[in-house]
Amino acid sequence: LRCFFCAYGTPNSDMEYDKRFHITSKFKPDERTFPKPLTARLRNFGIRLRQLFRNRKSHPNLSRAHRQTLEYLRTQKEFIIANCDKNLGPAIIERDRYIRFAIKDHLSDTTTYERLSKEEADLYL
Repeated sequence: LRCFFCAYGTPNSDMEYDKRFHITSKFKPDERTFPKPLTARLRNFGIRLRQLFRNRKSHPNLSRAHRQTLEYLRTQKEFIIANCDKNLGPAIIERDRYIRFAIKDHLSDTTTYERLSKEEADLYL
């Protein structure tokens, strides 16, 4: 950041910057060229960022019984957990009912879907 403040003729946009013409420099500007409050503010900013993004131990907002119930439902084969439309959250439905609804409401619509023979389906696989 200090180099940025000392730079003259820095590009105004990405259009002016061409990586092929950029030379990496080890130049470090003299500390005296910066106001002391700037250096202190940059140091404090870095400290505060590290505090905000450090790893913290989180506490679950569900009880152990709720978490175990959710895990049980997630691993069951007779239920399907699906996302609802319009970000209404997850929904749970019996697998047989879900399949019946999918066939009745969607796949049996002949204006949208076409039944394929085994040979036709094999061509697409």
